[in-house]
Amino acid sequence: LGGALDDRLYGGNGDDRMESGAGNDWLEGGAGEDTYVFGKTDTGVDTIYDSDGKGHLEYEGQKLKGGMRLHQNVWFNKDQGFIYSLIGSEANPILLVQRKEGEQTRTVARIRNWRNGDLGLSMSNQSDTDGASMDLNQSGTAGYIHINAGQADKGVSLAGNSQSNSFIGSNHD
Repeated sequence: LGGALDDRLYGGNGDDRMESGAGNDWLEGGAGEDTYVFGKTDTGVDTIYDSDGKGHLEYEGQKLKGGMRLHQNVWFNKDQGFIYSLIGSEANPILLVQRKEGEQTRTVARIRNWRNGDLGLSMSNQSDTDGASMDLNQSGTAGYIHINAGQADKGVSLAGNSQSNSFIGSNHD
């Protein structure tokens, strides 16, 4: 059980239950059906490393399931209100787990070395025809995010910061 600060939690070879708490925590599950628990009061962005991909994520008692394709490397689960974005490289993939709360999106966790189906998160290549609005606010993180919003019927709104930013647009400019 994590506290209010940045914690490091390690599981053993059994089925472990890790509750992150506030702060930017590191959760590392060993072998077994590990459960990673998050909630509305968790204010940080936690990093998960699970050695065998077994187990699941739980948010407010709800087991997360994955989503439908929204864009390349972006999936959305309307029923659960989660957006999943695959970033990083093929050798070091990172899945961002983001909670959609009204018009805002909050990053809850980063899953290191994630592959489709790990931790019960299965992403469908079937497109979500209704689409969704989302905020990909990555403040405090460095990296490269590629989003293809070419099928967006309402256009896309982008904002940068004082760092290096690149945006390429078409159609609904």
